[in-house]
Amino acid sequence: MTETTSIQTVTYLLKLGELTLKGGNRAVFEQTLKRNLAARLRGTAAQIVTTNGRFYVRCREEVTTAVEGILDRLMGITGWAKTRVCAKQAEAVIAACIEVARECVARGVRTFKIEARRTDKSFPMDSFSIRRDGGEAVLAALPDLKVDVHKPQVIIEVEIREKAYIYGMEQKGRR
Repeated sequence: MTETTSIQTVTYLLKLGELTLKGGNRAVFEQTLKRNLAARLRGTAAQIVTTNGRFYVRCREEVTTAVEGILDRLMGITGWAKTRVCAKQAEAVIAACIEVARECVARGVRTFKIEARRTDKSFPMDSFSIRRDGGEAVLAALPDLKVDVHKPQVIIEVEIREKAYIYGMEQKGRR
C-alpha cells in the first residue's frame, strides 16, 4: 500500500473479530468475506488489501460515501474506521494522532484516550510511550480536549503494523 499517489486516496481499516478465531476454517471465512466485499465494492474502483487479522479498503475520496455505506451493511466485520496511514516514525505517528483528534473535535468530541498496539516490535516506541506522547501532543495542540481514560467519547487507536494506522470514530460492524 503506497501512501502517496497522484489521486487522493482514503484507507479504511476493517476489524474481523471472531472470524479470526475460527481455527482451521479461518482462511475459508476470510476468503468468503473478501469475495463478498469485492462483489459489493464492484464499480467503486476500491482495492482490498489483507494482512494478519485486518482488511484494508483503499478508494478515491469521491467514492467514500458509497464505500462507507457498503461497510455499514457488510456482515462479518466487528467494526471499521477511516484511517490515517503514515510512515512508522514517531513524529509522523504523533502528528497523525493530532489530526485524528482535530477531526473528532470537529464532530463534537470533548474527551478522548489513546490506545496503542504494536505488532511490529521494531518500532522504537513501546505502546505506553505512544499513548503518553500522543496524548501529551493532542492536549498541547487542542487544549479544550480532555483525557478520560474510563469513559472517553472517542478512543484514538494507533496500530503499528507494516505501516502506522491511526484512527478514531470507529463504526460498529454487523458482525
